[in-house]
Parts: sequence; C-alpha cells; structure tokens
Amino acid sequence: MNEDVYYIRGFQDGDEKQILTLFKTVFGQRRDVDTWKWMFKNNPYGRIYAGLAFSKESHELIGQYTVIPTPINHRGNKVIGCQSVDTMVHPEFRKYGLFVKTAEYCYQELQKDGVKIVFGFPNHNSYPGFMRKLKWERIEYQTRYFHRLGSYREKIAGSLLLGRFANLGVKFYLIQILKYKIRNLKKQLGSVELHFSRTVPNEYEAFWQCIRSYDVCSIWKDSAYFQWRYDSSPRNDFIYAYLTQKKKIIALAVYDPSSMTVCELMAKHRNCFAAQLLIYEICIFHARREAKGISFLGSDQGFFDEAFSHFERSKAFYRVLCLRALQSEDNCQDFLLPHSWTATHGDTDLI
Repeated sequence: MNEDVYYIRGFQDGDEKQILTLFKTVFGQRRDVDTWKWMFKNNPYGRIYAGLAFSKESHELIGQYTVIPTPINHRGNKVIGCQSVDTMVHPEFRKYGLFVKTAEYCYQELQKDGVKIVFGFPNHNSYPGFMRKLKWERIEYQTRYFHRLGSYREKIAGSLLLGRFANLGVKFYLIQILKYKIRNLKKQLGSVELHFSRTVPNEYEAFWQCIRSYDVCSIWKDSAYFQWRYDSSPRNDFIYAYLTQKKKIIALAVYDPSSMTVCELMAKHRNCFAAQLLIYEICIFHARREAKGISFLGSDQGFFDEAFSHFERSKAFYRVLCLRALQSEDNCQDFLLPHSWTATHGDTDLI
C-alpha cells in the first residue's frame, strides 16, 4: 500500500528547490541556496548522496535522507566517510516509514562506492530513530567548556550605568588574570609569535602532516578541508589564530568571532601549554571588546580537558557523536570503539 503513496530515488539537478522548501516546512527556518550549494554541490569529496521520497500523486518531495561526503582520518590515513545531515519527513507523511526507507536507499549507494562509515550528531528528536531503527552506535557525548569574559548583568539595581561599570570591572579583573597566565606560559614555551588570519595559513599543511597520526579516528583536516569548511563557508567569517616558533606552527585554533565559539584546537605534540596560551591570547584580544564569554565543544582522550583546564565544563548530553559502519572490514571496528574519536564543534553541521 505504501508504494501507492510514494516513490524513492536519488538526487537529480533541480531537486534543491523542493529540498529547501521541505527544510522550511520541517525545521521552521530557511536555508539559502548558497549554503546548500556549499554543503552539497561544492563539496570536494564526493557526489550528492540522498534518498528522496516523492508523493506519487503530486510529485512533491515528502522525505529526505542525505549525507555530506567527509574525509576521515584513521590512524593517519585518509578514508572517505559521510556525515548524516538534514534528515526530514513531511509532517503529513510520517506514518509510512520514510525515515528508514530513505536512509537504507542512501546507504546502499554509499556501500556501492566503498564508503566506510556514516556519522553524525543527531538531535534529541532524531536520536531514538537512529539508534533503534538504523542501528547506529553511540560513541561519545561532547563536553562544553566555557570561560567568562565579562559580566552577565546588563543592569544593577535597575541602572544601566551601574551595569556597565560592573562589566568594565569584571573585564579588567579577568584581563589581569589572563595576562598573568600568559606570562607564565611564555616562560614555559620560550619565544613564540601570535598570528591571526582569515584564511588557512600557508604553514598549516606542514603542521597537519606532523599531527595527523595523533588520533585513532577524527576528521581529516588538511589545508584543502579547511579551505572548504571555513574559508569558503557562506555562513560565518571564521578566524584562524595560531602560534609559531621558529616560523613553524605549534598550535592553531579556528573560531567564530561573532559567537566566540572555538571550532578547532590543535597543538604539536599535544602541548597543553601551547594550546592554553593560544586560547588565552584569543580571550584577552576579545575581552576588550563586547564578548561576554568564549566556548568550545569537543571530545577526545584528554587533551581538551587539559587545554581548557581553567574553563567551566559540563557534559553536553544534547551533543552526541554516533555512527554506523557500512563495510565489514576489520579496520572498521576502530570507528566503533568508545573514546577512539577526537571530535570538535567544527565537525558538526551546526556552524
């Protein structure tokens, strides 16, 4: 009976108009064409994979399961995986099992092309379906790290003026603490230089080749990936902050200055002193402006805990890395091991 209501096929040029319409219907917000093209058509790692369900009567799009081809770093080697994003079913067609049927259609296409895993960060609405119906595995919850850069109170005793003075006082106090920490860290590290850039630094590729084998599993973040993920993103103007020593990068962060959210944090030899110094330099640079705080979400084997050791932290149960292995090779089992992954806020589809 269901086959009389809908049919499923892959993506065809021109489907994006209906995809964006369904996105607005399901999620209640608009996605512009440029963002969709950046995520899917301009993605340099593979073709558009999707299971699209259409009404047989109206030929309107009523369901979608799609992924973004994403390079995976497996023990220092590059393999192609996919990130599950934008799963949606029209409210009037949620009794036909389209979530599972469109997903399995998409997975068959991925398996034909040898894609090893599909991963994602499902929200609280879709998480139960991914776990029960699509047989995904929960890998790890991320941790949220946060540091205040100013006062939260806009008014004190009903006075904006007092609130502003309080904010200035808090900023001054925090800046002095940050300066003290920076001086101590520089004594540990020796001579370093701080840089900011709007595009991936020229020296970054050598840095990546040096650190790529640190993780069992993570996203493959070479220069080409950063150029696509951040430099060409239509969503935000990201900033690269990095430290060099003898003209070589020893620590690098990517962050969104509008929200003061750190998307990436890396350090040579997992040097926590270098990572802390870089984060404190970012903090002190923006504390003099309007920023109220800086945050980061991530999960790994302990480096992030050390790098953000002076930050407030809490387990982000709303942000969980999950995945499904699509191939049966033995090395795919690495992807399913708890604590085997390094994942950051920049790995999600939420920035």
